[in-house]
Amino acid sequence: MKKMFSVLLLLTLFVPAALAAVSLPPLVKQPEPLPLKAKQARLNYLRREIKRLSIQVRRVSRSKRQPIVDKMNTYQNEIDDLLRVAPPPPIAPALGAAPAEEAPPPPSPPRIEALKKLRREVFMPRNPQLGISSGLIAGIPAARIDATFFEPYNISSSSGRLFAAYASGLDSENSMRKNLFVGFDGIYRLNQPYEPGWHYYVGGGANFTLLTTGRTLGSLGGDLFVGAEVGLWDGSLFLEAGLGLIRSGFGPRHSGASILLGFRG
Repeated sequence: MKKMFSVLLLLTLFVPAALAAVSLPPLVKQPEPLPLKAKQARLNYLRREIKRLSIQVRRVSRSKRQPIVDKMNTYQNEIDDLLRVAPPPPIAPALGAAPAEEAPPPPSPPRIEALKKLRREVFMPRNPQLGISSGLIAGIPAARIDATFFEPYNISSSSGRLFAAYASGLDSENSMRKNLFVGFDGIYRLNQPYEPGWHYYVGGGANFTLLTTGRTLGSLGGDLFVGAEVGLWDGSLFLEAGLGLIRSGFGPRHSGASILLGFRG
């Protein structure tokens, strides 16, 4: 009888504790929040720093802007963390009750709109951007100078380019011919010029020969091309390849592959 009483006593003492240890989830220790006054002071400091850096970043060359932008993003992430409302600590369910569903995490506070536009404002190339290149145009040696305008008329992902070029070589009648011509190209960008890394684009346009051998006025030609560029110093190194046509206006012409290597900044 005494043994049975002892067993019942042990079960009474230890079984509830064992069940509680199995069923109750461990409590998650919440980080200590900053006092309200200290939190507000930190928010004010971080916002002042972002404002100061947003002015500073425009005064340095584009090649030195990325570390400043990274620091601004770090400050903004800290602001987001300070403004985020911590979820309440989990409540242990009653013994035998079904576990309560977890509450969804609170939505992230919206980022400052000006910071979203910062990369575009900081890393957008000069507008217009001046360039120089050399290689082949319409299959003959050539050199070109150009001015590229980004998003003319606010058309997203587009660029317009005005250029002047000089090319010299054998024409379709196997005669040596020199050409001075101007033109316009429309460009569609496959990614934005302010994004890091390589940028790719396609385009096409028209040219007009102002002067050709014999001091005569030429006619309309054109070109189609693909291009790639990458940031270098405070501008970009680019390579373009495609097809070109230069017309003399009275029969002889140049047509063939175009490939140009150049720099714009």
